[in-house]
Amino acid sequence: MPILNNRQADFLSNKLIEAIPYKKEAIPSIVTKSRRNRLKRKISIAIPAELPKETKELVREILIETSKQGTTANLNIDIGVYERFSEAVASDIVGKVNFNGCVFVKAGREIEKIKKQADYIKNLKPKLKDLFPKIIDVRDKNGVCICLMELLGTYISLHEMIFKRYSDWQIMNSIDGALELISKIYSSEIDRKNIPQTKKLYQDLRIEESISVGRERHKKEEIKIKNDWKDFFPNGIESLLTSKIKINDLLLEPFSVYQGILSQKISLLSPDFITWIHGDLHPGNIMVNLNMPGSEIKLIDPNPDFEKGSDYLYDMGKLLHWLDMMGFIIREREIGKPNEEIIKIDIKKDNDIINMSYIIDQEYSDLRERFFNYTFGKIKDLGKTFNDTYLLPRLYLSIASAYLGGLKYFTDFKHIIISYVEGIRYLNKILDK
Repeated sequence: MPILNNRQADFLSNKLIEAIPYKKEAIPSIVTKSRRNRLKRKISIAIPAELPKETKELVREILIETSKQGTTANLNIDIGVYERFSEAVASDIVGKVNFNGCVFVKAGREIEKIKKQADYIKNLKPKLKDLFPKIIDVRDKNGVCICLMELLGTYISLHEMIFKRYSDWQIMNSIDGALELISKIYSSEIDRKNIPQTKKLYQDLRIEESISVGRERHKKEEIKIKNDWKDFFPNGIESLLTSKIKINDLLLEPFSVYQGILSQKISLLSPDFITWIHGDLHPGNIMVNLNMPGSEIKLIDPNPDFEKGSDYLYDMGKLLHWLDMMGFIIREREIGKPNEEIIKIDIKKDNDIINMSYIIDQEYSDLRERFFNYTFGKIKDLGKTFNDTYLLPRLYLSIASAYLGGLKYFTDFKHIIISYVEGIRYLNKILDK
């Protein structure tokens, strides 16, 4: 039986797009499930806790009307609520509502972005399209876009597996499965007639653009800087970029020092091919079937800007920077409690040098050591199969650019410091080669 028939999907899209008040700070997503059980049809729904009571009641009415499109069966409605979260949207809903074969309804004001991603998935060749949840319907009205897609009911994100303490065997098996799946895609989609423009890809569009956006956001006072940080970085991001920083006895020069040398060196690191890439391959976008960890993997939220292919290490750097430190930053944001920090920064000033070290919760530090090192080794093996001459320096470049990309998004200055310092630390590895 289809998830929703065409008439139901069409009806649901139109009704929801009028019913859901969009808040910039919220993720107004709705999940429904239709299931035939003898003469009864059951619809389950999970809705954001932020939505007002009146909207929730309206959603209930919409679901009742939807169920009647093409059927006269009796109806049973089941409504659940989930709290705000920042990553792994679909799987977090599944974890709290626990049902399968669902429809995930995503709403937002970024109309062109939502449409572009949906069209990109729909137009992929079959073997690539099968990597992602099925797109059912997309439409917009009154400045809001609605996308109906398949919800992966028995799947959980790799990000959640790690932080919800699944066994090492399950996690490593899932990492193996994800890398095996994506490696086969890379190998089958190789294009040796083109090579990626490495400088543009990593330095211009990622590092330089993110730093530029970070500077502008600081000027607009969108970044929260505690007084403690102002003692060391009085001009916020600008001070960070121009400081000499020593981290665990490694001296990092100001960004401008790396900027010039990097421009000369990057062009020498290009691979001799491009291939299809996901474009945002972090653990929150890798979905693992809990019934078969490692054997069934799906991906979500690809970046359609890479529809013509690019450097496969762009994906691998994103994955590794998340398993290194970025996943902890995201986890802190998910927890949202200042007194439950995963990473603390010990900082002091010695003349013109800022001395830093991290204090990482031991439990999380152990996770980092196990899964980062394991995945790093697997990616090195992957690079050998492609005879990738510049594997390590370009992988470090990819990780560095992924970290520095955080300056574009974060509002907590502590997270900006970590993203910047780790990015520069990986740039330093390249220039040491």
